[in-house]
Amino acid sequence: MGFERLEILRFSQNGEVLRRLVCLAGRVSVFRSRMQNNLTLYRDAICGKPTSARFSLLLDGSTFQPGDHNYIGFGESFSRENCPSVREYLTEAGLSREDLEPTLANFGLGGLASASSADLSPAQQTMLRMLAASCMPNKLLICNNPFQHLPEPWHDSLAQRLTNFAWRKRAIVVVTELTVRPETWIENEFIARLSLEPPRKATIGFGGSESMSADLVANIRRQVKEFDESNAPAKSQQVPLANSGSTEPSKAQAGALRSIKDFFISALSKRGRAQYRLAGLIIVTFLMAAEVVILTSGPSRPDPGPAPEPTKLASVNVSHSPQRNSDEPSSVIDAYPAGVKEAVLRAFNSPEDVIRARAEAASRRSAAIRKKEQAAQPTPQVVYQPPPRPTPQSVETEAPDLSEEEARRRERRKAFLEAIRRSRDEELTDDEREEREARRERLLEALRRHRAFRDAQ
Repeated sequence: MGFERLEILRFSQNGEVLRRLVCLAGRVSVFRSRMQNNLTLYRDAICGKPTSARFSLLLDGSTFQPGDHNYIGFGESFSRENCPSVREYLTEAGLSREDLEPTLANFGLGGLASASSADLSPAQQTMLRMLAASCMPNKLLICNNPFQHLPEPWHDSLAQRLTNFAWRKRAIVVVTELTVRPETWIENEFIARLSLEPPRKATIGFGGSESMSADLVANIRRQVKEFDESNAPAKSQQVPLANSGSTEPSKAQAGALRSIKDFFISALSKRGRAQYRLAGLIIVTFLMAAEVVILTSGPSRPDPGPAPEPTKLASVNVSHSPQRNSDEPSSVIDAYPAGVKEAVLRAFNSPEDVIRARAEAASRRSAAIRKKEQAAQPTPQVVYQPPPRPTPQSVETEAPDLSEEEARRRERRKAFLEAIRRSRDEELTDDEREEREARRERLLEALRRHRAFRDAQ
């Protein structure tokens, strides 16, 4: 009777379960990790070696005993003393004598049944151990890079044998590391890929808490609203001065930025976790950088107060930036003629009206052109007379006037096709002949309708 599951638990120093892996029967369980250190820890744990981490291995609820199972790829080799032959080794593992020679031939060991197992090459010894282990469903098969030192032509065949062994014999196969992946294991439902790192937790915003996200959005909106209200008078009374060289910030702007920064610091300092502090540090750094950019590059805004007197405007030093010429247009659209400017604005503000007007103009032009053509060439009145209904024979014989040579060629071709048709009719059964006649009648009827429609036009 085989085993059902191998459970691997990794604990922290405090006894908390950090990772739990389950290797089920009927699947090939492959360890995967982005760090080689994790692969080494789990490989040593499943081999029974002491590790720096704490592990617990349970096989169907009982303690896992490494010495009772098959290990391949961990530096094992055959001893030359009392070494069995290839036939004896596989027969002892459970391979029948009838399947011995075909199995050896299929995996590159043909003709080596009488050879000693110790005389085989390292790749052949690995293949021999794989074949023997795939006959023992009562033992776990634990492999470490099983295809690394094998010739490439045998990768897919050995991978398929391991998959069949796990599925058909309900065995547990564990691969602690896999650097060479065979084609048959790609997108294979019998291959279980076990990640040694815990999955990342999905978070929303700063901490993944819906209440915290809602409060954060509400507070940001409140701060933005206060900032806009505080700057509203300043915008209405702002004088469009040239660059005066002043870099001092306004009190409202600095206060609003400082309040937003204090809000983020206070909101994030309430959380004691490291990720909240890190997120808060990043956001505060971004806000400070934005504040520096705004204060150093933006135009100065005077404090709210009475508008400056006109006499003070004349005292502004114009050497820093030359005044704009009165004849110079204030925008790009003002540089165009009045008609072009009006058309562009109309197309931008109401594109539907412009499209509708262009379509109406195009239809009017088309109607005028048609009227001119009809006036130049009046159409004669045509009295429709339906053509006589042609018979099938008249349809076949009906043809335009041709020259004498062309008529003789058509007659010869028609006689040749008729001879072929008669020869084929002799080979057909009565049902096939009736079906063919019906199909021919339908085709002739369609042809008559088409000609009647064309004559009517």
